[in-house]
Amino acid sequence: MDTEKQRQPNFDIKIEKQDNNGEIMLHRGMASWYKGYSSRLNGFGTLTNKRFIFTMPPIAKIISIGVSKVFKQFAEGGIEIEIPYDRIKNISQGKYLLGKILVIETKDGLIYKFAVMNYNKWANIISKYIS
Repeated sequence: MDTEKQRQPNFDIKIEKQDNNGEIMLHRGMASWYKGYSSRLNGFGTLTNKRFIFTMPPIAKIISIGVSKVFKQFAEGGIEIEIPYDRIKNISQGKYLLGKILVIETKDGLIYKFAVMNYNKWANIISKYIS
């Protein structure tokens, strides 16, 4: 077995962990938040039974402060993007180069774009919970 593959963490796994508020983590994987064609931020997406969450790893926060003005506030504050399912109006599939983008439109008109592996899995889980 290839030792390089063994060292790679598998973030694309189904997780069922319940917290004190009844929130269950359903899926987690690598995700990139796209603000524009040449502006993206790599991090992790998490789906629970209540919301979509995007977070960035600590090293990305450090790099973002020095590299991108767009994400400077995001990096300095360590802000997470949290989108409760009851705020989601629609999800759709977008494209970026050769990959698929998860496009989330909120009821207040905001649009978020995230590149994720296995788009259909993400879309199916979110579709199950939005009203």
